[in-house]
Amino acid sequence: MDPPAEANGGARPLPAQPWLRFLFLVLFSLSGSAAVLLLVRGVVSAFTTGELEHTLSQFGLWFAVASLVGAFLHRLSLSPVRVASASQFISSKIGDKNARQVAVVAGVYYSSELSLRWVKNQTAVVSWFKEPNTLMLFFFFATYLMRSDLDHLYEKITELVRALELGRLKQDIANANKKKEFALKAIQSKEKWVADVRNQIDQVRASVATKEAEMDMELIDHLTPEEKGILSQFNPEIQRDKEDLIKVRAEHLEAESKKAELETNLTTNLKQQQALEAIISSEESGLLPCVAELKSQELRDAKSLVETTLRQLKSVLDTIEERSRELERIKDERIELLNLEYDYFKALKDEKKQLLQLSTKSSIFLARQEEYSNKIRGLGSFSAEAFETHKQRNIKELYRMLDRCNGELKKFSHVNKKALDQYVNFTEQREELQKKGKLNLMQATRELISLLDQWKDKSIERTFKGVAHHFREVFSELVQGGV
Repeated sequence: MDPPAEANGGARPLPAQPWLRFLFLVLFSLSGSAAVLLLVRGVVSAFTTGELEHTLSQFGLWFAVASLVGAFLHRLSLSPVRVASASQFISSKIGDKNARQVAVVAGVYYSSELSLRWVKNQTAVVSWFKEPNTLMLFFFFATYLMRSDLDHLYEKITELVRALELGRLKQDIANANKKKEFALKAIQSKEKWVADVRNQIDQVRASVATKEAEMDMELIDHLTPEEKGILSQFNPEIQRDKEDLIKVRAEHLEAESKKAELETNLTTNLKQQQALEAIISSEESGLLPCVAELKSQELRDAKSLVETTLRQLKSVLDTIEERSRELERIKDERIELLNLEYDYFKALKDEKKQLLQLSTKSSIFLARQEEYSNKIRGLGSFSAEAFETHKQRNIKELYRMLDRCNGELKKFSHVNKKALDQYVNFTEQREELQKKGKLNLMQATRELISLLDQWKDKSIERTFKGVAHHFREVFSELVQGGV
């Protein structure tokens, strides 16, 4: 009995049926692709979701399935029937006596045959995988599985990105709300500041308007009729003083021109004198004695005239300078008097305001006094000693005493009311007389104030008259025949 074809080295690497071969190849491709894809997913999940252990366990499961499928394919290539036929062939060769050796040889043969078949199957699988159809099928299933996993990963990544974007948007919204609150607070503070600035601007404008109104009004508008009359009396004198000042300045200019003319004459005379002296020194001493004498006499006369003129000019200039200083002093005195008049007017205005305030306070106090007197009269008679006694007490003690007095007054309800009314009338008459005395005192105060005002006006008038008289004297000294 011949051994089977597999024992001679012609074994098939895979099953001979095409459909079974295709089925097992598909299973092997699916399991291998799943194992590779799970390995890739495990690496990606380690960086995204942290599910590395679960993915690696799935990878191990699919790898085991792929190993079992490969072993099953190899098992199909070496069936036990062929091993049994091989053992029968060996036993026929060596005999039945050595059955144990046959079994050992069969086992060894089977093991060696198994190893040989495994190597051949691996070579056949590799050569089969090199075929285009097998590679296309393998890549098709791998691509399909990877696409589904990639879609799943893309969905997870999209969810994570959306979650991150949502968190970032929430943070941006919170930051925007905070910025909005800060901006609203800043706007409110700026609005308050703008309102304050506007109020300040309105106040400044109002003050500017009042100042402009005061600037438009002349000083004479604030004067009383009496002061306006005094000022109208001084205006002609001021005008005359201005005219006199103009005349004095004109005379000063005329004197300056005369001085310049005399200086030119003096210089020409000096030049002539120098020329004559040169001629006399060059000629003999006996020549032209008469001419020299005449020229000397003329020169002496001219010198004396120049000296007298210079003295007069100097005296005139000194007088003009002195009068100018006097005029400036008078102007300063006039300004001081005007300032004094303004101060008097301002003080008078303040005193009038104070007097008005005092009169208002006096009327208020009189009204309060009348009210308190009526209250006291309503309480009954009260002596002056009692006033002095209870003057230092505070209000609470007085109220307590008043309550006690009211309680005690209820005991005297049988007192004659008519006599009490007469007493109250007499008290009112006494208060009226005291009030008349106070009014008389106020009238005397007003008369004293009016008398002081008259004295002030007289002193001002006397001062102005003295200034005017002094100015007339100075002006008459400056200008001959001036009034």
